[in-house]
Amino acid sequence: MKEKIKKHIFSPLFISKNAGVISIIIVLVFGIWSNIGGIWYKYFLNSILVFIASMFIGTTLIEGLTRGFSYLYLFRLKGVLKAIGINILTIIFFFFAFFILKFVFETPIQLILFFIVYIVLAIVKAIVDKKFEIAIQKTEALESMSYINPKKILWCKTCKHFEKIKNYEEKLSLSEKIIKDSEIPCKILNKTRILWIDYFQTESGERALYPKNCPEWIKK
Repeated sequence: MKEKIKKHIFSPLFISKNAGVISIIIVLVFGIWSNIGGIWYKYFLNSILVFIASMFIGTTLIEGLTRGFSYLYLFRLKGVLKAIGINILTIIFFFFAFFILKFVFETPIQLILFFIVYIVLAIVKAIVDKKFEIAIQKTEALESMSYINPKKILWCKTCKHFEKIKNYEEKLSLSEKIIKDSEIPCKILNKTRILWIDYFQTESGERALYPKNCPEWIKK
């Protein structure tokens, strides 16, 4: 029975599901350890500072870790710069956490152990929650998209007859029926009306941002 409980407690699934609780326990353990034999109020102060440091680490660690790994996995050495770039915010937050913890821990071993414990916790959670697989799929999809210069697309925004109207994009994509003439971003509506009628007859969820293949399109 004891062996089963031990296996359950130390299983990756248990750690992942209870990562928040484990994180608080880590904060309290390190907060108390940093002040053994010290002034009583420092137990509370150090625990608060350790908690703040843990928030800096936890905010971006899993996202940075998994996205960075995905670039290394997919592109090997070519993905190193991208992996570093994605983790700039994580590195900055780590420095903030390091700066705070320098005032808390008296020995380097405490500082090193704290970061190791949090990194291991993040890796376990990411593995169990399949964050690495998700990040690889996400990166693969993003990198496979070819860049399209919006200035070269034949659409309303690049047309000589385009008229910018307040909140026009929201009205075009969300309106269930044709909107008022004054809300349509076209200066030659008398010539393009049929195109706009067809556009609004398409379901809002399937509608493009603007009508396609306008015969009156002229480059700005």
